[in-house]
Formats: sequence, C-alpha cells, structure tokens
Amino acid sequence: MSMPHIELKSVSVRFADRAGCGRQEALTSVDLKIMEGEVLGIMGESGAGKTTLARVLTGWFTPSRGEVRFNGAPLEKGERRIQMLWQDAASHLNPYFTVERLVGEPLVCFKGLRRERIGKRVGELMDQVGLSLKLLGRKPHELSGGQCQRVGLARVLAADPGVLVCDEPFSGLDVGAQIRIRDLLARINRDAGLTLVVISHDPLPLKPLCHRVAMMKAGGILETGSAQKLLTLHSHPFTR
Repeated sequence: MSMPHIELKSVSVRFADRAGCGRQEALTSVDLKIMEGEVLGIMGESGAGKTTLARVLTGWFTPSRGEVRFNGAPLEKGERRIQMLWQDAASHLNPYFTVERLVGEPLVCFKGLRRERIGKRVGELMDQVGLSLKLLGRKPHELSGGQCQRVGLARVLAADPGVLVCDEPFSGLDVGAQIRIRDLLARINRDAGLTLVVISHDPLPLKPLCHRVAMMKAGGILETGSAQKLLTLHSHPFTR
C-alpha cells in the first residue's frame, strides 16, 4: 500500500475562548489520510472545524496534540508545496495590483525570476485557469467573482504545489461560475496530478469532483467514504 501524501494522527487544536477563562477545542483527535492525486472533499456545518483543519493541513496552525506528516516526514510550517486557495478570493488580492502583477508576484517570490522573464509563464498560468490575456491590465474590482477566484488559483499554481487546499471555493458564486470552477479543479487534478482538498458546505459541486468525502461535526471526522456513496446513501443520520 502506498504512503499517504498527507496524514493526520490524533490531531487536536485548542484555542483560548473569547472570555479568556478557558480553552475550547476546534479539532478533536482527527485521523485522516490523503493519498497523492486524490480529490478529498470536506463537508460540515458552520463551526464544525473545516477551516481550522485547512490551516492545519497547510501548516498555518500547529496542532495542540497529534502529528501532521507530509510525504512521510513531519509537516514544516510554511511548506511551499502545500498551498491554500482562500474563500472570497477577491479579499485576498491586493486591490492596487493588476492581474499581471498578482499572477507574476509568486514567480518572483518563489522562483526568483526577474520581472522581465516572467511574462511567458504568466501567460501560461492565465491559459491554465481559463482567463483571457486581455484581463492582465485589470485590477480586482474590475473582475467578476469567478474571475477573481481564477486569478487566485493562478497565483497558487505559480508556486508549483503538490497539494492545493481550497477553502469554500464555490462560496458566493452563481451556479454557472461554480460549475466552471469545479470543472477547472477537476482538470487540474487530472492533467497535473495535483492533490486537492476541497472544503464546502454544499454537496452539489463535491459529488462529481471528489473521490472521497469526509463529514465533519463538532471538530471531528464523523465518517469518510466515496463521494458517490456518502452523498447518495447517507450512511450516518447527521449526513442525511
């Protein structure tokens, strides 16, 4: 059996409560294996711990207990090969930068390329996410929500990640834009072999996209199964 790409072993995360009188657990003894090239969906109600789990997977949060391993070794904070596509992509784009600079900036930071040499790669990334080169001179406020999501995706792909964690990538988009983003993620997984973790409260885009789905409740993994089985048969009453 092949080694998991990412593995969480008994991971718990605790935060101080707002009153400062104690601590509350956002994740509780989470065990999870994600295989290379897999598309794993994460579902759950608000407050279930989905975003906390995403930040643990990317190394942004260090578990209070337990262990996270990436390719068999302990996950290091700031691991470049694991990138996050944030919810509400527009709010994570510098409003003063053009699309050309937004997509090109990671090539400077991660690859050390000089700005005069990144034009070709920016064009390739724009094509990969289905954006016209005519948008290069625009700023985020001149783009639709779906276009901002694609610009955000082009930025993380510029880092050449092996794993992409998508936090509610369909939120705030109309149905047509959701379908286009879903199909784009599926194509990137198929063509580039990118491992995807897709967080969503909506099962509709996950069913045709994901190989497996994990249902979260109260900071834990309630059940995990194939997307077809879990989202059709609903084996647990909470999932139903």
